[in-house]
Amino acid sequence: MRLFFPGFIYEKIGGAENMAFELIRAAHKHHNISSVIIGSPRSFLLKRLSENLVPFKFLRQDDESQLVASSDADDLMINFNNFDGLDKLKNFRGRNLIWGILAPTIVNWNRFGFEAKITGKKIIGDYFSKRLIYSMSKKNSIVSMDGDTSDVITAFVRRDLNLPIIPVPVDVGDLHCINKKSTRSRKKLQISYIGRSDELWKIKPVKKIVRDLAKLLHRKFVINIYTDQAEPYIAELNNEYATNVHCVYHTGFYGTRLRSHIN
Repeated sequence: MRLFFPGFIYEKIGGAENMAFELIRAAHKHHNISSVIIGSPRSFLLKRLSENLVPFKFLRQDDESQLVASSDADDLMINFNNFDGLDKLKNFRGRNLIWGILAPTIVNWNRFGFEAKITGKKIIGDYFSKRLIYSMSKKNSIVSMDGDTSDVITAFVRRDLNLPIIPVPVDVGDLHCINKKSTRSRKKLQISYIGRSDELWKIKPVKKIVRDLAKLLHRKFVINIYTDQAEPYIAELNNEYATNVHCVYHTGFYGTRLRSHIN
């Protein structure tokens, strides 16, 4: 048995990339199960696996013949979301699982958007998304990362699917070497925020945090922002001025280095 992870073309770190990394590492370390990445050779996931010396096989997403020839009946493909090129995997010989790690990507699985542009509704698209979710549920082929995701999917299909909840496997073996530091004597409260810079909705919460903290004039705060680029955050927060709030940017942190630095 092998695990197949399709659609990994993103060149930056993200939730799906981190999820796949932890799954691949845990499968290899604890069960000696190998994994196959399907996507782009520039994917961040490949970079991180290589850095951590986790073995894997890579297949290009645009090579359909190689994809089919490389799969066996006992292989398992794990899908986190729909993506351009998913149709090329229709002849995959193994089993398929949908793992919901972000509710909107599951309830909006069918991306038929023509009717939404005209009527503002997604009747046809939602119909096929519901059919997919219900069908996968009957085959025990859809799971959720957490209860909130499961609740949103259940509300969308309007029936209790009792979706299994499987959290992200996280290796915390490196935490034993991190010494916790006392914060009682600090005059400034440290706050850590993690989020990429390429999507505005990941930056907006920081603006709200700054506005709220600015009202607490009797305290001083430092917001440590861990991201890939500081410039988009700086541009968005340009008009948010607070004498008691200071933002510090940290780029390129992930994994053990991120946990250690936050500590």
